[in-house]
Amino acid sequence: MPSLPTQTQSFRPLHEIMISQIRSRLLQAGLSLGVFDLLGDFRTAGEAAAEMGAHARNLALFLDALANLGLVEKRDGRYRNSPLASEFLVSSSSLYLGPLLGMIKDASLTPLDDLEGLVRKGPHPPELGDGSSSECQWVESARASAPWALGEMGCRAARVVSGLPGFERFTKMLDLGGGHGLFALYFAQAGENLHAVVFDHAPVVELASELITAHGLGHKVSVIAGDYVKDDIGGDYDLIWASATFGPSKDHLETLLRKIHAALRPGGYFLSLHDGMTCEQTKPDMILEWLGGLLASGTDVRFEQGELAEAMLRCGFSSVRSRTLDTPLGAMDLDVARKL
Repeated sequence: MPSLPTQTQSFRPLHEIMISQIRSRLLQAGLSLGVFDLLGDFRTAGEAAAEMGAHARNLALFLDALANLGLVEKRDGRYRNSPLASEFLVSSSSLYLGPLLGMIKDASLTPLDDLEGLVRKGPHPPELGDGSSSECQWVESARASAPWALGEMGCRAARVVSGLPGFERFTKMLDLGGGHGLFALYFAQAGENLHAVVFDHAPVVELASELITAHGLGHKVSVIAGDYVKDDIGGDYDLIWASATFGPSKDHLETLLRKIHAALRPGGYFLSLHDGMTCEQTKPDMILEWLGGLLASGTDVRFEQGELAEAMLRCGFSSVRSRTLDTPLGAMDLDVARKL
């Protein structure tokens, strides 16, 4: 008679993987329904349902699930936002993440709707067009990703930059491929004599200009429109900063790094914040967000850990110091290169 099977390990991790999809759907639905905008103060599910025009019983079940995720607090049958939801999921908050989370959904989750087909048949055929849709995507991506730099990451990056030797003497810096330009705003605010320049494609720097004006820093931050691979990026900089911008330019990486080196003053710094794959391209968790786009496009814009640092040294930088930062989007590498 065969013996009953035994287990050498728990299948709990597999169950957690399956229900993680439910958590994602709950968050997406909460944003889509506008639930978090209604729960600034405690209220019953019936009160919220009346304002939303929703089904009271099902809304209560939905809010119970959001409470399980830590996005809603429940007390005596009444609901309100948790501190996390109040800060990041209410549309009137300056740190509202709705567009950023929506961009992650569109870029990372939606392509996986055809995951089996992509694995069996390969990437989708490239789309033909005049490039205008790409320009719109650049602007929308920059707008959606702005909350990533607001608050925590902007302050952390400014602390790193302001800790560089001689920072108090810096007078000019470049935010290369800066998109929304918010990192440049934080740096300019940290440096009493520092003027920052945001360089990106023309439609994108229009957005940066809006944000510069909105934060009252037009006297300390300006913009330059162009393609940093093809066009002049200026010069005489004490500092050049780049955040997650080099992936699409991998084929021109060394040309671009030599241009950056030439644009710095002697003793100047180049800082690059970017992904860095490890463990034979299986870590960090950020690779999961890249997967849908990689499968659909067939183009790999990721960097191995140390790949950019090694290229910096080949392109004339005298030293590079690297470290891994734990960011709200996962582990990222920061390379700090110096020009003699």
